[in-house]
Amino acid sequence: MKNMINKTIILLAFCLMNNIAFAQNSTKNVSEVAIKQSKLEGSRLVTDSLKLDSLVLSEPIIIDEVVAVVGTRMVLLSDFMSKQIMWKQQNGLDPKSILSEDEKKDILEQLLAQKLLAVTAIADSLEVNEASIFGRVEMRIAELTMQLGSTKAVEDTFNADIHQLREKISYQLFEEELATSMKRKIVENLVITPFEVKKHAKTLSEEEIEIIPRQVTYSHIVKRPSTDYHAKLAVKADLLEIRKRILNGESFSGLARLYSDDKQSASRGGEMDYLFLNGSLAQNFENAVKSMNIGNLSNIIETEFGFHLIELMDIRNNQYKVRHILMRLEMNDEELQAAFMQLDSISTEIKDNKITFADAAKKFSDDEKTKDNGGVILNLASAMKMGVKGQTTKFYLDELEYDSYMVNKLKVGDVSEAFVSYDLVSRDKICKIIMITGDFPEHRANLTDDNHIFESIAFDQKRSDAFDVWMNDKIKLSYVKVMEPYCNTKFKYNWIVSQKGQ
Repeated sequence: MKNMINKTIILLAFCLMNNIAFAQNSTKNVSEVAIKQSKLEGSRLVTDSLKLDSLVLSEPIIIDEVVAVVGTRMVLLSDFMSKQIMWKQQNGLDPKSILSEDEKKDILEQLLAQKLLAVTAIADSLEVNEASIFGRVEMRIAELTMQLGSTKAVEDTFNADIHQLREKISYQLFEEELATSMKRKIVENLVITPFEVKKHAKTLSEEEIEIIPRQVTYSHIVKRPSTDYHAKLAVKADLLEIRKRILNGESFSGLARLYSDDKQSASRGGEMDYLFLNGSLAQNFENAVKSMNIGNLSNIIETEFGFHLIELMDIRNNQYKVRHILMRLEMNDEELQAAFMQLDSISTEIKDNKITFADAAKKFSDDEKTKDNGGVILNLASAMKMGVKGQTTKFYLDELEYDSYMVNKLKVGDVSEAFVSYDLVSRDKICKIIMITGDFPEHRANLTDDNHIFESIAFDQKRSDAFDVWMNDKIKLSYVKVMEPYCNTKFKYNWIVSQKGQ
């Protein structure tokens, strides 16, 4: 016991002498965590802690157990226990459930790697977007509250009040962001060649090659809601009434939940994540936000997505926190009936070979993005996930959303009857007809038809290999001390190598 006390004191002194002040300045709670007794329901957190009689404090303090030291950063037992709770929450497990030894080992190694990456990121002067962390802290707490049932249950589980927990999570996310930035830097210059893709593909067994579900390609002709003066006036009148109610003291968030057509933000009272206003959003929206002061409520702003009321809530590090209420133009019954009649007539003419689908799309479709290319639809979800290499006209059936029912009724070359759908970007209600242009049955991936899949697999493996090499080399050059009994396990990386002979 005496030896353990001496080791703990020496390690704490070492960490303080090596600029651990950085972490303290970042979150203000590292020292609080280190001197606060922590207990979790069902287990005693401090198993071999050191009590010191303070000459200043009227009560004795308890120093948290040091699990490991990586560079200038400590892994405390309270960090390890909190990480386990977070891991359970993120994986949908009961916070009181018992993890296996392998699961605990993996979580501890994640913490060790995170510390090493964060220390290196600081040395390399990598920056972290603090404003984005603020929003993620609130989301993490909201998720915990929803899972555990109440704020008090969250506080009891972590043995900390919500303000302390908010600071702790903020520090954890800050460190995670540093680690992510460093990991990205390690592999940012890697490239993959066609030869490497083919070489890696040959190493895969048949069971390792994924089965590609059925895919289809199709084109559409769209009729949108009227954009004439009277239709816009009706929507603006509704928003003006809502604006008046907000100015008279009604809750913006409550009205957003009731009336906003942006269902994703409406569930959060209209709140959006912190935004960079760099041209990625609708121009009118960005211009309006830039012209506002914190607390301001905008006039009605029109964009391609509809009509907005915007409130500016905060500005941090050139990022803007806003909430909005969105209202879109809607097809009334009269418009919908007219659209059905026109599209059914067009469908008949196409089937009678009086006009091609491509010519009809160019002449009649209201979709400006597809009308000039024959109505061919691009899979936006794939492009967003994979970038330029993910641009494709193929859709898995579960990606079709509103059009899936009609697509499943048709064969290649068939033209549908008119039906109601929704725009995948604006979510406006629309009316359309479609034609199936390609049907690709379920098959095991091959290099000819699915090269991008093999490229993605090979590139992921190359990045993983490069990261593993970096980790093992960096560990050899870094101070790492994993304490008993935590060092008595087989980690993926050789964390014990740098403490031999110490």
